[in-house]
Amino acid sequence: MARDRVFGFEINAANFTAVAFSQVMLTDVHKKIHYQKTALQPGVTAGRKPIRRKIGT
Repeated sequence: MARDRVFGFEINAANFTAVAFSQVMLTDVHKKIHYQKTALQPGVTAGRKPIRRKIGT
C-alpha cells in the first residue's frame, strides 16, 4: 500500500521532425529512488500527418 508515501510523477514528449521521444519518470520520495523510461519513436516528417486522438467525450 502507498497511503502514507509520496511519489513524484512526470511525463515528457517531443517531436524533432526525424525523431520523437516519450519519457515517463516516477520518484519514490521516501526511498529516494528515481525511475525513468525513455522511448525513441520515428518523428513526423513532411508529407506525413501526425496521429491525432480525441481525449475524453
